[in-house]
Amino acid sequence: MAADSDVAVYYVRRHGVKSSVVAVPPLGDFCTSYHLQAPPDATIVLVANDGGGDVTMDGRPLGGTGWRRAPIGDLWWRRVTLGTSGGGGGGGGGGGHHLCRLNGTFGVLSSSVEQDEEESGIQVKCECDIPKSCAEVLCPPGTRCRLSSCRPRCEAVPDATCHLHRRVRTFSDASMALPIPCRYVLARSCRSDPSLPTPFSVEARILPKGISSLRIRVYNLTVTTRRGQRRFIQVNNQSFRLPVSFHGNRILLSRHGSGILFQTDFSLHVSYDSKGSTTISVPGVVPQHLCGLCADGFSDDDPGSSESFCERLAKGELFGRCRRVVEPWDHLEGCTEKPCGKESVCRALANYAAACAERGVEVPEWRREEGCAPSRPENTSTSSQETYGCNHGLAFLNGSCVATTSEPPGCHHDGHHYAPGQKVWAGDNCTQRCVCDGEEHRMRCREECCRRGERCRVEKEVVGCHPESYGKCSSGRDQSYVTFDGHRGGFGGRCLQEFVGTCEAAEGLVDFQVLVRNEGKRPYGVAVARTVHVLLEGHNVTLSHEFPEKAMVDGLLVHLPHVLLEGNISISRRGWGTSLITSFHLTISFDGQSHLAVTVPSSYSGFLRGLCGDFDGDPHNDVLKVVTTSTPGCEEPPPRPCSRLDVIARKQRDTNEECGLILFPEGPFRGCHSKVDPESFFQDCVMDYCVFRGHKGVVCQALKGYAAACQEVGVDLEEWRSKNVCAPSCPPHSHYQLNGTSCPTTCAQSHRRDLCDLPRTEGCFCDDGFLLNGDRCVPPWLCGCHHGGRYHHRGEEFYPEEGCSQRCRCTAEGTVTCWTSPCPPGWECRVENGVRGCHGGHGGRCVLLGRRRLVTFDGRKVTFGAECGGYVVAKVCRGGGQRLEVTVDNQGGVTVSVEGVAVTMKSGRTSTVDVDGKTHTLPLSVGDGKVWVFQEGNNVLLQTTFGHRIVSVDTVVLLVTIPTAFSGRMCGLCGDFDGNGDNDFLETNGKRITGIQELMETWKIPDESIPCVEVCPTCVVHPSDTTGWYRKETSCGMMVVTPGPFSGCHGKVDPEEFLEYCLQEMVVTEGAMDTLCRSLQAYTAACQEVGAPVERWRTETFCPFPCGSHSSYSLCAHSCAGGCARLGHRVPCHRVPCFEGCTCSEGFYSHGHRCVLPSTCGCFQDGHYLQVMENLLVDNCTQRCTCYLHGTLICEKLSSSSSAVGCDTGGGWRTSVAPGGP
Repeated sequence: MAADSDVAVYYVRRHGVKSSVVAVPPLGDFCTSYHLQAPPDATIVLVANDGGGDVTMDGRPLGGTGWRRAPIGDLWWRRVTLGTSGGGGGGGGGGGHHLCRLNGTFGVLSSSVEQDEEESGIQVKCECDIPKSCAEVLCPPGTRCRLSSCRPRCEAVPDATCHLHRRVRTFSDASMALPIPCRYVLARSCRSDPSLPTPFSVEARILPKGISSLRIRVYNLTVTTRRGQRRFIQVNNQSFRLPVSFHGNRILLSRHGSGILFQTDFSLHVSYDSKGSTTISVPGVVPQHLCGLCADGFSDDDPGSSESFCERLAKGELFGRCRRVVEPWDHLEGCTEKPCGKESVCRALANYAAACAERGVEVPEWRREEGCAPSRPENTSTSSQETYGCNHGLAFLNGSCVATTSEPPGCHHDGHHYAPGQKVWAGDNCTQRCVCDGEEHRMRCREECCRRGERCRVEKEVVGCHPESYGKCSSGRDQSYVTFDGHRGGFGGRCLQEFVGTCEAAEGLVDFQVLVRNEGKRPYGVAVARTVHVLLEGHNVTLSHEFPEKAMVDGLLVHLPHVLLEGNISISRRGWGTSLITSFHLTISFDGQSHLAVTVPSSYSGFLRGLCGDFDGDPHNDVLKVVTTSTPGCEEPPPRPCSRLDVIARKQRDTNEECGLILFPEGPFRGCHSKVDPESFFQDCVMDYCVFRGHKGVVCQALKGYAAACQEVGVDLEEWRSKNVCAPSCPPHSHYQLNGTSCPTTCAQSHRRDLCDLPRTEGCFCDDGFLLNGDRCVPPWLCGCHHGGRYHHRGEEFYPEEGCSQRCRCTAEGTVTCWTSPCPPGWECRVENGVRGCHGGHGGRCVLLGRRRLVTFDGRKVTFGAECGGYVVAKVCRGGGQRLEVTVDNQGGVTVSVEGVAVTMKSGRTSTVDVDGKTHTLPLSVGDGKVWVFQEGNNVLLQTTFGHRIVSVDTVVLLVTIPTAFSGRMCGLCGDFDGNGDNDFLETNGKRITGIQELMETWKIPDESIPCVEVCPTCVVHPSDTTGWYRKETSCGMMVVTPGPFSGCHGKVDPEEFLEYCLQEMVVTEGAMDTLCRSLQAYTAACQEVGAPVERWRTETFCPFPCGSHSSYSLCAHSCAGGCARLGHRVPCHRVPCFEGCTCSEGFYSHGHRCVLPSTCGCFQDGHYLQVMENLLVDNCTQRCTCYLHGTLICEKLSSSSSAVGCDTGGGWRTSVAPGGP
């Protein structure tokens, strides 16, 4: 209970009766007499402003004893038990009691007087011995008469409130559902009365998801806002940054929680939130003079009596106090219209909590209990109105809480407020351009007019110079592109080229440049746009397939969406791709593979250059404007071989399937044919079909390219995918949409952008109740953190500032924790691969050679002479964040436990791994895409998105690489990685380990059946006469000879330990040739893992590397890049180093240790590579997807009985292999 002055309460707790708290009423509400019904032993409390000795009950005086003074106020009180105390006697049971005072007033409080727990804790009503009527009283305007304590009183008329979302609760408290979509007059002055306020009107457009726009007319001003607008408001077609006032503060507009609040001097209040709800409040005497939706008093037509989940919550104790002032039904009834998902529950409860808060009722912390807690912005605290307010000393500006200044930022001009740097047009025909000078706090205006290609008009309710039209340039698959003027051309190889940029003569226009780098894609000669660089306004933005869910801004990777220059540049996810939008109407859309589209306004006509041409309307001069950036290896690719191209083209043109679907006049793309020429896309598709031998994954990419081009020009497509044709696959908690929004709701930007100017797009979209978090959908309470204007995922660690003096972590609770963590001596704070961190020094990698030699993270060397079964090689033991454990068993297997799954690499197997006991073909993605496992040559490589890399080279060597963020947090045989090798032999409790035997015992995996045994008594010491022969250049000495095949690696990987291992193994195996080859292979892998150069050392007679049909040995095979899984799918092979192995011949693709034709490749689904005729159970085992030839994946629903058979939910995925599969 809270109040602005002292309050008195009565509290009673009795066995079998609810506890009760009763506020003592004001003295003016006390009466002279009461009549009540109560059981014989009921207890009441009498309250008076003096001793109250003349109070009688049932005609008998209670007397002056028993009265006690209250601790606050001039109050006295006493407790009376009916029927037994104070001479009250009699009157128990059903006769009732009469209490009276002759010379004053008093109050009576009861607890369960009526034997109804719902009525426990009430003030007993007065008994009017001499009733009076309000007819005898004339109240002033704005008030009304009400009987109180048997006396008429004039009281102020309470404000009338109307609430709207998809239903309306009118001023008269009637409720009705609204036909939508439709425009409505919500409230409008319609009856003339000089005593009433200034005439006004409130209008709205209501869509299925709520109110999409609101218009208020008052004082000759028209105020317009749209859902999702929170920083700006439109007044008489001019845009103003909030807060702003007009007409000498008669009108105030400000931010209000997640929405906007409009206030006038005559007490009209209109609030409009980001959820599409509006509340209108007017003085209580006004509604009778209004007309419109809120004033018509519709009858209540609430549906039925079915109880929804939201209703049950609203009837509980959580919102108990709310229900006394706000009826919950009109806020919660939406849950009965369809199954109530988590998002709708949270939205409804938030609306209800906000309505209660506006009525002055404190709302309890309900979000966390109901799982609706959102991510709280930085430097804010939660207010009672379910919004976030800035902490003390801070003010809200441009979406953030910043330090306040003595003078508010911005400019006041003609009664309006403008933010620093805000530009507006002035004059009837846009003849002046004004900008707010933030330093001098005044507007600076100059004569200016619209540029060529622009026209002064109102667009989106803002007056200004707007483009007359737009031009679009796009790149298709392979090397093709279409200029702004319609010329069709081709890229010139794997070069960094200027796609489009401004000319030096483009005065008055914002300069920008878009560069594109092509990368090769097998088979050779097929180049696709992979990386896009955008240079504008002093920023460099990179979009790439290497980080599809992020962008690189000025060298640093950022999560999307991300804004620059106070929202003038916005980068966000768009379906399966990424978009960049600017305030000057430049739009760039990139799907991360091949399709790139750039849209520019007509004001740039004639001022552009690059592959896209000059945009002057003449396609013939576009080829003269190309600028190529010099790049090593920028050569023209050879033509793609395909002898059957003409035959395939004729067959595809005659069919309504595969590539023929693009041309089919009655097909799903028919509505696009008149806007985007389908012929060029058909030709590209046929070429891919021919080269890739009809692989469905590649054909689907071609169809997807045409679909994207159609949607770019605003075409709403018809369904072209099905379970048998390019069936889409979406991550958990998401679903496929063909024409979805290009502005999805994300964790980084949780308010929905209803004013999305981008065309619709296909892709995977989050289910109700989930938000996009990177490339996955999570519930709101699992979103990450905002810090320093950037969004970070939970568990992510980062250095927020240059110098790396402080390190921060987004915790599991959604808050940011920072601590002092400077770089260790010898390390440097710099940005590598888009991430700021401490780099350099030694360490970060632990090397386990066989099971006998080890080099810790900090460089300490250990030789083992005993075998103790399995060991913990490396483990994250300290600090929060991501967990990791690497163990080896006594059979040479390596198990990596990370992200809740255990991946086991077994000896002798390089194309498969076991995940939680089940075998899977590589490549493989687990842990919601945070962990990938690849085959590279004879090596198995596991890599995580947070920087861990484990490379297993059969049983020869194990390489464990840990990012610098885990410095000092590791334990196990590899040490703690703190830069000091002297303390690597420590237990987790800090106790020093004195010997090798104790070290092995400490980190042994508990297994009593495997004791420690001596396995190599001669391993530790080798006399020089036994190793001299093996130190020659033709043996182990090849590693250290200079110059030699490994000399370029010596500076990055010390060869001495590998040499000692080689000598040791050669002695033990008496110079076996395969021992030498494995030792040299181990050092080769260690060098290649860090990117060090290695020259060819194998020959046909010295350690030959066996390769199968259609393949040949290569010192840099890059098996992942040439794998079947990459046909039509994103596999992050760019993260994988180049290792020696077998390279498939042109036209063939790696499939384990074999090279196969595209037609016999398998399928890739949900991060799993499936062989032909292999099954995968998905969607909680409700569907079985089967892989067929040509990469055809067909999914079918399972019955409830069959889906339960063999369904294994371990690791978050389910698999089932069909008998007889290859």
